[in-house]
Amino acid sequence: MSSVVQGARKVIFPDVEVDAIELRGDVTYLRVVLGRHVALMGLLALEPHVNGQVEVWIGAGGEVLRLQKGRVIGASGFPTEWRQVVLPAFPAWAAVAQATQSYEWARVRDVMPGYRSAVRDQLVLRSIAVPNRSAIRGYNPETLSWFEERAHPGREASPDLQTARYAVENDAGIETVVYAEQCLSRDVCFTWQHWYVALQHAARTASRR
Repeated sequence: MSSVVQGARKVIFPDVEVDAIELRGDVTYLRVVLGRHVALMGLLALEPHVNGQVEVWIGAGGEVLRLQKGRVIGASGFPTEWRQVVLPAFPAWAAVAQATQSYEWARVRDVMPGYRSAVRDQLVLRSIAVPNRSAIRGYNPETLSWFEERAHPGREASPDLQTARYAVENDAGIETVVYAEQCLSRDVCFTWQHWYVALQHAARTASRR
């Protein structure tokens, strides 16, 4: 754990300073942008789960983000925290993209501060065209499949629920969410993406053009 924390020590720095950091080869990184702040988080553990393994990411300030197939299944150390999140099993992203109708599902979560227990969200997921604008860096957006997830119109959902977007990479049939835009509350929205040396170099090259 100390190795991961040391590798992600520059948690809240201006964008240019975080992106100037030389990444360590023994740390798997997540680049997180929250408002004007950019953070590097390191992969602490992969936890087995019946619906797919859970990635546990940690920041140098002790922030913990838990992701399952790209979705937030836990967040602590943020201004808004999600605890005890329950997600269903999901179809493959390719199946959602090929479907004629949006995929409907429900999420249940406990939220802090204020401890709102068993907040239930009815959501719809659909494939979308490559967006004109996103915060993704290093990737060619055209090579990825994009999805949008929003509150089901007319169904039960938290009033502060915001739309999420996901970018999925398909590598020889293996689907991986490599970028997402998500909100924990109306005022706590962030983007995250996989981050490693080749992407960092690609992003630097693109910024010089």
